[in-house]
Amino acid sequence: ICLEQDYSRISNNISLYPHMQCTNIVRPCCTGVLGDCILTSRDDCRRRRGIFHARAHLCSQVDCIQSVCGMLEFFVARVPDQVYRFWTVIFIHAGLIHLLITIIFQYTIMRPLEKLAGCIRVMIIYIVSGFVGSLASALFLRDSIQVGPGGSQLAILACYLSELFLGWRSLKRPWIPFFKIIVCLFLLLTVGLLPLVDNYSQCFGFLIGFMLNMIVFPDVNFRKNVRRLVVVTTSLAITIAVFITLIVLFYTVPFKCKSCTLFSCPFGKICGNEKHDLI
Repeated sequence: ICLEQDYSRISNNISLYPHMQCTNIVRPCCTGVLGDCILTSRDDCRRRRGIFHARAHLCSQVDCIQSVCGMLEFFVARVPDQVYRFWTVIFIHAGLIHLLITIIFQYTIMRPLEKLAGCIRVMIIYIVSGFVGSLASALFLRDSIQVGPGGSQLAILACYLSELFLGWRSLKRPWIPFFKIIVCLFLLLTVGLLPLVDNYSQCFGFLIGFMLNMIVFPDVNFRKNVRRLVVVTTSLAITIAVFITLIVLFYTVPFKCKSCTLFSCPFGKICGNEKHDLI
């Protein structure tokens, strides 16, 4: 910034004019989830909701990706490697209402299943399904932000649905619990249409949860050990195949799908901020 001098009181002799004083107040400012860097003032950086680096002078002197990502530092500078975010995102919520939905779900739906099958089995399904769901969300919606345990929640419903199918003949009115599960699925998929909650995560979580239920849950309906072994082997193969496919596609075949957002958030006006050019 250059301060304008008052020359009205100075002689017409140009040699007597004071030197113009300019102060450089622009510094690197990291904006957006992609680590974009611009040179701007502190106030403008704050308006853009960016991260201002007061001690640096050039964008080449800062690591915007690290600044934006936060948490643990990269093992290799300027190379994002925070794989653990696929897991930690399960415990982050988009707001108070989203958190309230999770608490109600865990208390009314997940708690009885945990009493029935044990906390270890339910934990395995909850964490693994949420991880795979977050991975699917990152693959199909690369520039969007997704939070919450949507994939884990639908995995729990998949366990209920699987157990219901296996014990269908032993129930007097199996359509009643089936209808309740369908209503819960519909409500959660409807929530998945809102910003920051992703239906890709929920659908892949449902698939993995259904497969893991066959693997880790004890099943008294299989009378023959051979049949049980076939079901467990097939489910395990599908789970591993889905996981490896998502990993390979995410790291080796990056792509952008504009129409993919319609399945997760079709409302253009309220979903426009989901791409998050600004943090």
